[in-house]
Amino acid sequence: MQNAEVPSVCLLQQAQFGKGATGRPGQAYNANLDSEGERVPETSEAVKKLLTLPERALGYVADRVLGGHEKGRRLGSGVTEAAYKLLTLGTVIFVAFLLGGGSYIAVYRPAFLVAGGGPLGATFIYTGSSLEQTFLEGIFVSTLYVASLAGMYLVYRSTRYSHSPRTMWMIFVLGFFLLAFGCAMIYQASRWKAG
Repeated sequence: MQNAEVPSVCLLQQAQFGKGATGRPGQAYNANLDSEGERVPETSEAVKKLLTLPERALGYVADRVLGGHEKGRRLGSGVTEAAYKLLTLGTVIFVAFLLGGGSYIAVYRPAFLVAGGGPLGATFIYTGSSLEQTFLEGIFVSTLYVASLAGMYLVYRSTRYSHSPRTMWMIFVLGFFLLAFGCAMIYQASRWKAG
């Protein structure tokens, strides 16, 4: 009895929406049949857009953040400028991670914190030896290296705004303070470590 109702529903929907309509909402069937003689579902445009959403989002971010106006410009052997900037940023972050003790973190897998005299009874600077560190200490020092490099880059970029002295001065001061803060904190962290 149910089998008799299903074709009538399909016929009713086919009459309303044309051939290829099924009893399932959101699915349209192609007229093509598979090897067993059953209809093959056709992917709708909405599903295609949903499946390509992560790829489109990354493309949008790369275009907007890394200079969408230079979308087609290529450098060297077919590398786009956006890919070049991402590679440069990745290299800087990787080198800062290594300078902060990334190889020690990767090989020895140190503790996140150690017991100490901090307000929580723990500290992230390991003062027992200058040859050991905690995970957070390595990340902290790496972040300070990135801040110092960002400061140097801002000082360098400030020269591009020579036509606007106020903007040039603001970018220069921001870069200088980032550089000074990063260097001072790296020095202070080494003094804390020496104990």
